[in-house]
This record gives sequence, C-alpha cells and structure tokens, in this order.
Amino acid sequence: MSKASGGKFRCTQCALEVPFEHFGRRPPFGEGVVFLEDAYTRRDPFSSKATPLFLGGVCKICSKTVCRMQSCSIFYSSRFCVECASQNIEAFPAEVQKDVVIPAP
Repeated sequence: MSKASGGKFRCTQCALEVPFEHFGRRPPFGEGVVFLEDAYTRRDPFSSKATPLFLGGVCKICSKTVCRMQSCSIFYSSRFCVECASQNIEAFPAEVQKDVVIPAP
C-alpha cells in the first residue's frame, strides 16, 4: 500500500501508532482542505462529516515521521522534530523558540 493511500502512521518521537488514510496536502475526504505541508491524515472518527484529522508530518531536516504534539514537533513554515528544532533553535524567531520543547538528554 502506498503512502498516499494509507497504512500505519508511527511517530518516531513518542511511538504513537495509528492507521492513516492519506499522505499529502489535499485529503480526498476533506473537501476544500489544503494543508501547508504533506500530512498524514485520516477521517475524524468523532465527526459525522468527512473531516480530516491531522496526525503528523515529516521533519524537514532529518525526514523522521513525527506527530503534531508539541512535545514531538513544531511547525514553522515546515515541520521540524523537537530534536532538530532544539539543535537549530537560533534559526527560529524568539516567539517560536519559546514553543520548542527541548528533549531530555
């Protein structure tokens, strides 16, 4: 099964593992929804509409798959895992730096 059509999403930071239905910017079940990044999505099981649920994306620097939780990744023009974000913290504006969760050694 290709990434675009579904499979298992697994965050490399927290090990969250859930099925996903689509990988890309325009989920076919989210009419008019366009993400700013290629995203792992699935239909929101708690919505009666076919609403896309954003699970996570891919770190721009290391290409690891990461979920959207603040303890795992940050989005600033692109998705960054917390490890790469903390190693490159000076590259982010001050208002974004305060949102980067520094991983424990």
